[in-house]
Amino acid sequence: MKMGKEVRCLGCMRLYNDTYDVCPYCGYENNQETVALLHMDPGTVLQGRYLIGRALGTGGFGVTYLGYDTKLDRKIAVKEYLPSEFATRMLHKEEILVSNSGKSLQLFERGRDRFLQEARKLAQLGDVDGIVHIFDSFEANNTAYIVMEYLDGQTLDKDVDDFRFRLEDRFGPVPPETQELLRIVPLRRLATRLGVEKVFLKGGRMTLFFVSNADSPFYQSQAFGKMIDYMMKYTRRCDLREQNGRRSMLIKDVTNVETAVSVLQEIVALPVKE
Repeated sequence: MKMGKEVRCLGCMRLYNDTYDVCPYCGYENNQETVALLHMDPGTVLQGRYLIGRALGTGGFGVTYLGYDTKLDRKIAVKEYLPSEFATRMLHKEEILVSNSGKSLQLFERGRDRFLQEARKLAQLGDVDGIVHIFDSFEANNTAYIVMEYLDGQTLDKDVDDFRFRLEDRFGPVPPETQELLRIVPLRRLATRLGVEKVFLKGGRMTLFFVSNADSPFYQSQAFGKMIDYMMKYTRRCDLREQNGRRSMLIKDVTNVETAVSVLQEIVALPVKE
């Protein structure tokens, strides 16, 4: 019987025996291809200690990764400054490429400086309840990084509930508009878990935008498989679309954030087909 050795899963950062093809805890496969061009390869190590795992989310100004501090033996989140308007990354490369336009370079550097200033300000608020803890910040790969406390889905949900309770305790009943804003946190978390790059709600419809690259491993993933299963289950409600190279799924009868969260929760809960 093959004994194997312990490896760290880059999808959840738990140790498992490499006799398994995928992580038995989260189903992540360490050798899978990088899903998005802008992302660093999982397995990259920064500053000789911060192991980079899967991407947790991508925004207009950067990418947030699951990480592991090999020196202090703890799970972390690593935020990378990478404004797609001014910079990009070649596949399987660590360093980013910044536009050589004088104005673009100036805007990039100004944004990077503000990014690091944000880290320093948040680090000074480390003892304030509800503020994420900042552990480190540094420049590398022609850009900047912030190393911070990792908050899983349950922690985020608890934080939102605690914040709602503090609002009610201090100001009374929370207005419906504020309740709607608070529900965006679990909506964004569920969308990231499903590999959705952007969620758009308008006119009683929800549009889920996917990665543009048709050859991306995302389209062979379990997450995308669940999307297809949901669409086949509700054929009159769902529609797959492609416009200007952008792929998306439209879901009707989604009138508010609460309904959107319920839809994504149902998709996440669908069984994985063998």
